[in-house]
Amino acid sequence: MEVENNKKQQKLQLHSFYNQWAEKNRFQIGDTLLFVYAGDKDCVLHVTKDDYTNCNTAAPLEKFTDGHTLFKFNQSGPHYFISGVADNCHKNEKLVVVVMADRSKNYSNGTVPSSPPAPSPEVPPPSPVVPPPSPAPSGEESPSPPSGVEINPSPAPAQESSPPKNGASSFPLSVFGTITAFLGSSLVLAV
Repeated sequence: MEVENNKKQQKLQLHSFYNQWAEKNRFQIGDTLLFVYAGDKDCVLHVTKDDYTNCNTAAPLEKFTDGHTLFKFNQSGPHYFISGVADNCHKNEKLVVVVMADRSKNYSNGTVPSSPPAPSPEVPPPSPVVPPPSPAPSGEESPSPPSGVEINPSPAPAQESSPPKNGASSFPLSVFGTITAFLGSSLVLAV
């Protein structure tokens, strides 16, 4: 992947760069990613770990082709995304995002239910909403964006006992064009 800087071009390892970025950010249930890409030339696939590892585009969990996909994380655990063009995926145009479990449920008697609740019937996802920022562990800083990239943070909505705000970062991206993680701040990945 080539990225233009004001004075030079540089090659970035997409797989390690974006996965390092994703590892350094805390994703919660309800957070969203915005994928902006050329819908007539590519697509974004939400896939299993095996399909991610093997760049298998044949049987995705979800396929997005609109060129402007807002993906909302509705469950914890790893989420695997690859380019819908297998050759691009083999060039490491893929991303893993790990969503943290919701630990905010308080049980008055100090016990945790012995079995999880029954799954609810499948319904269409709700309209996307920008969630509040997820806190970064104290003492850690958000990764800095590459030089020559514009940062446009947007303020997080006020809440009771609001966690510290995340910094906004911008990154270049190839096939996906732009990925924006809405965590109260705008994290933009652009070509």
